[in-house]
Amino acid sequence: MFFLFSILSLFWGIAICLISLILQVSVLELAPDATDVAMSLYSGIYNIGIGGGAFIGGWVINSLGMQSIGYVGALFGVLALSLAIWIWKRYLVIQK
Repeated sequence: MFFLFSILSLFWGIAICLISLILQVSVLELAPDATDVAMSLYSGIYNIGIGGGAFIGGWVINSLGMQSIGYVGALFGVLALSLAIWIWKRYLVIQK
């Protein structure tokens, strides 16, 4: 079982690194003339996300208990997916 979790953690880490690199390349392509400003904003927003997630996770554990952390995480996942679909549909309407 430990070996399985080790392999899963390895692939999870690789996926997170790849997503981060893809987002950085996207930011650099959107602002080729101001890469330093774009990357500093990207880094700040990324760190706000990490800190905000830790803050909300701590609040959920203290207020609702450890058993609720998955439900709150799923709620954020559904909200993020809904926002992504809304933006995607809006972007397609603008391009037509």
